[in-house]
Amino acid sequence: NYQQVPTAGNEALIGQYVGEVKFFRAYYYYGLLQKFGDLPWIGSTLNPDLAELQALDVRVKRNIIADSIIADLDFAIANLLPKEKAEPLRINKEVALLFKSRVCLFEGTWEKYHSGTPFGVDGSDGSQYITLAATSAKALMDENKYSLTPNYPLLFNQKDLSSNPEVLLWKKYNYLLGVFHDLTRVITVGGGNTGLTRSLVESYLCTDGKPISVSPLYKGDQSLNLVMQNRDKRLLWTNAFPGWPLQIMPGNDTATKFTKPPIDKSQTETRSTSGYELYKGCDPYTDNRPVGQGEIACISFRYAEALLNYAEAKTELGTITQEDIDLTVNQLRDRAGVAHLDLTNIATDPDWDFPALSPAINEIRRERRVEFACEGLRLNDLLRWKADALIVGKRLRGMLYIGSDVEGTYLSSGRSDIIVIGKNLYVDPQGYIAPYQKALPSGFQFNPDRDYLLPIPTNEITLGGGTLTQNPNW
Repeated sequence: NYQQVPTAGNEALIGQYVGEVKFFRAYYYYGLLQKFGDLPWIGSTLNPDLAELQALDVRVKRNIIADSIIADLDFAIANLLPKEKAEPLRINKEVALLFKSRVCLFEGTWEKYHSGTPFGVDGSDGSQYITLAATSAKALMDENKYSLTPNYPLLFNQKDLSSNPEVLLWKKYNYLLGVFHDLTRVITVGGGNTGLTRSLVESYLCTDGKPISVSPLYKGDQSLNLVMQNRDKRLLWTNAFPGWPLQIMPGNDTATKFTKPPIDKSQTETRSTSGYELYKGCDPYTDNRPVGQGEIACISFRYAEALLNYAEAKTELGTITQEDIDLTVNQLRDRAGVAHLDLTNIATDPDWDFPALSPAINEIRRERRVEFACEGLRLNDLLRWKADALIVGKRLRGMLYIGSDVEGTYLSSGRSDIIVIGKNLYVDPQGYIAPYQKALPSGFQFNPDRDYLLPIPTNEITLGGGTLTQNPNW
């Protein structure tokens, strides 16, 4: 009913509110697009009338849905207040710009790498969306309103990010208002029954800018201390290493420090499944909050994504330059203490995830993986890149156990070894922890001809009168 409001003098305010609504319609439609592909598009106000809803039984092609999402975001960008005028913790123009680059990069690379499959779009290589991704990201960069914060770990363990120059939008928690989470406690008491993978840990470069497969600086896997030496600082800030503080008691600064991963624990919340224990987001300083009521802020959008969206888009288009790399990837590497990426001198990595693609694409994808580790972007990256070769028949692995410095150190009160290989710990033939060896004897059973999209729920097909088409091979 906003159209019924007298517009004189209210144009900016109305534009802001409608821009917010269109942003959120784009946001939720983007989530549906990622999951289901082709969708019914609702572009007008609906009455809660069943017959009217049942008429929405036609799935529109995904590229048309993407165009509709982009149109909503373009309206938002044109009407939302800029950062300096917008209310804190609300959507502003720059958030919409960054989100547009995310949407366009996803759809563009999806259409490029799924071309010729049932999941692609006939006649499209996605380049128009990839171009839009680069343009949107660069527009945000050129505004010079955001920058990288020098201290990477402080992005993830602070209660208030309002003054952080890198954060565009974040969620504030307050346990007194009943808005809290349990992440802080889970990280500080153990592994949370999860863990980083060996694949992720090995993705971090050495400080000379070379991968561990070829760098003379890599010291080996026999201990976590060796793993961390001469490495990208983001690894040191993401994985727990011996000596890292887990809990610091107020008043006397007495610290409980990480010594070795709790792979021997039977309680799920205190067990590390892989031996590589998550540290990113750890706030070791305790206060008077009730247990399990954490208030560490959650980032929704941060400026580093604009840099990597731009670099990836330009690389996919084949127009990346060294100047582009210096504006983006090399800024991130400076913060991480890693030598610059030189497009004319990229060290060949025999373990590249995508050996059929260019060295530049492999290194940009590596940079994205390590910069955004455990921030919820990896799965959709793998899906848009059509990376089933990294999934099908594969099992996640963890740290080295057999032959490492922690082998035989998990002892009972009677000084006997608690770890029994094949019973409470599984390892592969090389001695690395294989937590899903029994649960996934043949690895992940991802079906590339089906599993890139989820099935349309049966109840939705029923509500649509049975005319909604199902996704391929479901």
